[in-house]
Amino acid sequence: MSLDGYRTLGTTGEAVIRERASKFHAYAFPCATTEAFKERLGQLVTAHRTARHVAYAYRIDGEERISDGGEPNGTAGRPILIQLCANDLENVAIVVVRYFGGTKLGKGGLARAFSGSAAQALAKCEVREERWMTELRITCPIATLGRINELLHARDGTILHSAFDAEAHLHIRLPRALSGEFLHQASLAGCKLRDP
Repeated sequence: MSLDGYRTLGTTGEAVIRERASKFHAYAFPCATTEAFKERLGQLVTAHRTARHVAYAYRIDGEERISDGGEPNGTAGRPILIQLCANDLENVAIVVVRYFGGTKLGKGGLARAFSGSAAQALAKCEVREERWMTELRITCPIATLGRINELLHARDGTILHSAFDAEAHLHIRLPRALSGEFLHQASLAGCKLRDP
């Protein structure tokens, strides 16, 4: 993962594998926020009400989380996370639902099954490159709006919202790696960074 960008999923992927009598349903999907992840997780839990275990791992905006979903410690969430790390993916989640088939797989068997199903779901996904973005709120003299638009355009930035009184109040979005340079140039034009 670089400071400028990251690899993420452009599509979702699903896979089902059988290990002895157990079935593992894996779902890989792009996910930009923990709120979006929780919503998707809730949908999957509802769709698989009779499943015995729901394990997951995600990497969202530099944060990593895992859950073994009731499986023995380290046998589900960690193997799923290893797949995300091995593929250098960010803003991605994988949920694996296990339907217990009556035969215990042991810790090694569980880890292989969770890892293998996660890998198969990822293999069905398209990977794409994204840039890290940031949102800022600035206040500037109305007379400098042309200059601010030039600065934003040169850095692939956009104005998300604007409001005007004696000054212009802008909510902007631009690549994180270019935000420091933008703020320096904008301050020379009389702009000030506002608190969110």
